[in-house]
Amino acid sequence: MRILTTLALAMLLAGCEVLCGPGCGAPREHHSSSSLVEFLYPSGALPPVENSIPELHVPLRVGLAFLPSANGAGPDAALKEQLLERVRQHFSDRQFVSDIVIIPDYYLGTQRGYPGLAALQRLYALDVVALVSYDQVTHTQENNWSLGYLTIVGAYVLKGDRYDVSTLVDLAVVDPATRAQDQRAGGVDTRHGTSTLIDLPHDTRDTGAAALKAAAPVSRVSCGRSIRVEVPWRVSTPPARRISERVAGSTTARSTSVETS
Repeated sequence: MRILTTLALAMLLAGCEVLCGPGCGAPREHHSSSSLVEFLYPSGALPPVENSIPELHVPLRVGLAFLPSANGAGPDAALKEQLLERVRQHFSDRQFVSDIVIIPDYYLGTQRGYPGLAALQRLYALDVVALVSYDQVTHTQENNWSLGYLTIVGAYVLKGDRYDVSTLVDLAVVDPATRAQDQRAGGVDTRHGTSTLIDLPHDTRDTGAAALKAAAPVSRVSCGRSIRVEVPWRVSTPPARRISERVAGSTTARSTSVETS
């Protein structure tokens, strides 16, 4: 009888090892991201200390793209398209924007850095390019309910795993001609939940996708640097005459207002 009990216990523990694997119970972390700095400076060069002030002509034709991650992980093509379309719809009604063109990310994978962006700028006749990057970290750890995984059936019904997902999505508008970053916007999202051992990969994947959508930068764009925008002078002035103004920073005595929010 003791031999049967010992064999049953050994089989039960073996089943637990098959389900959990080595390191079962220890905190786990999954990190996925796409870096703006690594994309713009792929050779490891440092960004310039002083950011040049580009001079733009409004209304602007803007290219919008999602930066590819270094290891190929991250959101799938359908989710990227949803995020970019949400950003496009939010900013398309701005007075200083004439059109927002979504650029497939495979164009960014063939040639990184400002030379690649300059080629896209010529190909699509763009004034500036808006690049969306992200950083997402998922932490998972078993809770007390994970003891029920010893029954194997518990892996399907008991929520013995807790997960936390932290997400940052950043939008940077750059001018490939002057290599200047014009505007920045960002969003963050943090959420958590519990799941069964079997459903954990599916639940964390769905939570990560929802977090990316929630963190999409569709709020006010902040002008961290000064921009010079050329606006046609339309009031009793020859058509060839234009006036240059600062959108961010101090205003001049004569200026034409351009709404950037």
